[in-house]
Amino acid sequence: ENGQLSSEENYSDKSQKDGEQIRYFENGQINSKTTYESGDKNGEFIDYLNKEGDMSQTGSYLKDKKHGYWKHYNSKGKLYQEGEYLKNNKSGLWKTYGYSEKDNQQFLKQKIMFENGRTKERIVYNSKGEEIRRNSY
Repeated sequence: ENGQLSSEENYSDKSQKDGEQIRYFENGQINSKTTYESGDKNGEFIDYLNKEGDMSQTGSYLKDKKHGYWKHYNSKGKLYQEGEYLKNNKSGLWKTYGYSEKDNQQFLKQKIMFENGRTKERIVYNSKGEEIRRNSY
């Protein structure tokens, strides 16, 4: 134990998490922030990949389910995937990104269209942005 604060959280009079919960890395940097209401995750969520402050994922919850726009980042802190959740199911257009080390550039790798949590269409692109495959389900 190094005496460093590891987390802060609030509880309602019913002993349920309520308000913002913050977790910390050993160096004091924020590890994650989660908003609770009556014991359920409800509101903004931010998760950090490392002590340097690179993002892992951001989004929001509604009654303990992923709901709203989310962004996921790779191990180097670059945007990897983004899209919307409706009650824990992927919905609408989701984009996945690749990264070209050679060109030191990010590119759109695929688009996936979801409906009711199921894949309806998938389009894959090469690093030049050219469509190389399209599937409908």
